[in-house]
Parts: sequence; structure tokens; C-alpha cells
Amino acid sequence: MAIGIHAVIFCWPRKVQDALRICESAAQRADKVTVIDASTEPVEYQGNWDWIKIDPACYFGHKFAHALRVFQGDVLLQIQADASHTDWGAVVELCRLRFAEISSLGIWSPEIDFTTWPTSRVKLYDTDSRQLLGVVQTDCIVWAMRKEVVEYLRHFDYTANNLGWGIDWAAIGHCYANKAFVLRDSATNIVHPEGTGYNQTEAVQQMAGFLRQLAHPERIQCKLLSGYIRYDLPV
Repeated sequence: MAIGIHAVIFCWPRKVQDALRICESAAQRADKVTVIDASTEPVEYQGNWDWIKIDPACYFGHKFAHALRVFQGDVLLQIQADASHTDWGAVVELCRLRFAEISSLGIWSPEIDFTTWPTSRVKLYDTDSRQLLGVVQTDCIVWAMRKEVVEYLRHFDYTANNLGWGIDWAAIGHCYANKAFVLRDSATNIVHPEGTGYNQTEAVQQMAGFLRQLAHPERIQCKLLSGYIRYDLPV
């Protein structure tokens, strides 16, 4: 049975054209494409995808909550509009292949430039494939998760976590607590600019509140995983 990929692109001011370019490429291979757009810019397009306008005050966390509500399919592939690749259709197909090949794959991510979590820092174990590594963290610039992980994340309250830090930790902790793989794939690389445009102190505070929702199995995994890389996760 084919794996259904729902690609969801997060857009914000001055990123509409970037989001459109991703749509045009990803829609050639994805089963469904949705843009969640927090910009106030008008959008003119002709394509087989959904374009959802939301409050411009929404950052990653609130966009992600919208993504969880609209998701349909077997795998949610989430893409930030400032990420670049020469062929997003190929990224979709690689994502589909990995989830089809590995029944216990919970979260998948490509290599990404300027991530806070480079592979050299987060590698946890080798696999039988030279291209796939088990990791402690994937980042949320481009990542994909099986629908069971989506269902788990739907139980959280995102109201006070607009900036969105900690969502990845919750998902990853859940995977490791339930014997699902979290893998990074060197078969493709995503170009992404360096830096962030929000208050990181506020992001950490919001993350701490968000992670208090974790049950003990996920909390334990997050503590062990973050300790492995000497990261002081507020959990």
C-alpha cells in the first residue's frame, strides 16, 4: 500500500514567493499540499493545493497546531518556507521511500544547513544504511512524521507555545519511548539560512511550559536524549 504524503509549508511575511516555489515542486509528487500562511500579502496562484491564511501573530507553534488539525494522510512532511532545494518533488519521494521501507520509522529528516542540531552533535547510532543515522534531534526546518506521531501531538495544548520550541522534543521522546526510529538522511541536503528572528529566551520559557505536558515515559526519554548531547532541556 502506498504511503500518502501530506506536505505542509509554513509561510510568513516576505516568504510567499518562496512558499509558492516549494508548492509547485512538491505538488508534483505529494498526495496533498497545504500552505499555512501568517503573512498579510495577497496570494495569486493556480495550483492543486490549499492555502490557509492565519493570524500574522502566529509563529511556528501556532502554525504547527494548524498543521495538526488539517493533516490527512500517512506522513506529515513539514517544510519551512525559507528552506531551499532544487527538487522538492524528489524530497517528497525520498521521504515516501524511507517510510515505506522502514515500518518502525517514526520521524525522518534530511541533512540541513545551519541547523542548531548538526549531525556531528546529535548522532546516536549507525544503521545498516550508510545514509541513515539514528539521531537525538532532527530540527523542524524540514522533517516528517508518521500519522501515529501526529495523533500523539494532537493531544497537546499549543496555546502558550507560539514560538514552538519543544514540539520536536515531544515527538522524538514519544518515538523513542515507543520503539520507533528517529533518522537523519544524508541522501539529500536542504539549504537554509543561518540565524533566527525571534526572542530565544522567550522561546525557552514557552518550551518549559509546553514540555510539562509530557507523560513520564516521554519525559524520561527527553531527559536521557538531551543529557546525551549535554543540552539543558527544561523537562
